[in-house]
Amino acid sequence: MNDRDESALVGGLTDEWYAAALSAAGATVHAAVFTKDYQGVWLAFVTYKGETGFVSGWFGSCSGCDDFYAFEYRCEGEPTQAELARFGSEYLDGIEGVDEVRKRYEEQSEWCMEADETLRWIKENCTL
Repeated sequence: MNDRDESALVGGLTDEWYAAALSAAGATVHAAVFTKDYQGVWLAFVTYKGETGFVSGWFGSCSGCDDFYAFEYRCEGEPTQAELARFGSEYLDGIEGVDEVRKRYEEQSEWCMEADETLRWIKENCTL
């Protein structure tokens, strides 16, 4: 996991690192993105145990503000598949519905210019 494609990084990590952890935990990841909202949120559109919707977390430039950096910091060397699965499973208990997430970003679009871009991404990438 240390051989990162620096050209694809946002906040230090690509959305694929989170997708890999969610997949290791047993989810099907249909799409994932780092939003450009004010807090640094990543979203993944997943199906897990028959439920389809979104999971999300925080990203940033350090282990204090980026969930995966903090996880990777705790691992001794390369994270194993079991460690990735454990990390990914933490997000899968809180799957949010598409309508719920869409509504949140519609409300945010009134004051956050980047929310419209996330809404567009949801509409283009998050249907089955």
